[in-house]
Amino acid sequence: MDCCACDKFGPPVEGYGNCPCGCHGKPYERSMSKQMRLAHEVAKELTRAQSLFPAINTPHEGLAVVWEEFEEFKDEVFAFNVAKGRDTRPKMRTELIQLASMALRTIYDCIDAPEQK
Repeated sequence: MDCCACDKFGPPVEGYGNCPCGCHGKPYERSMSKQMRLAHEVAKELTRAQSLFPAINTPHEGLAVVWEEFEEFKDEVFAFNVAKGRDTRPKMRTELIQLASMALRTIYDCIDAPEQK
């Protein structure tokens, strides 16, 4: 069941209770580590990307996709300057989640794929 109020966290991770925003009316299992929450975000982004885009066919294509996400992250890093009112950390975070999910997708689609590509 997805978080019905905020859709911030997606479906609960099996074994970790309900949505952290509390919209299901039950307390969230506090034992879920920050690493698990981040891994859950990456997995959710990976699932979203798989539903929107075709599989990555070759390691070369995977490199291009991962590189593109890296370049988007790099742009946000270079734009970052809190003193000038440019706090791009939320955008950096988004790009890093996408970068991690595309790295995993490359592994899933063409590195660990049973067929030779």
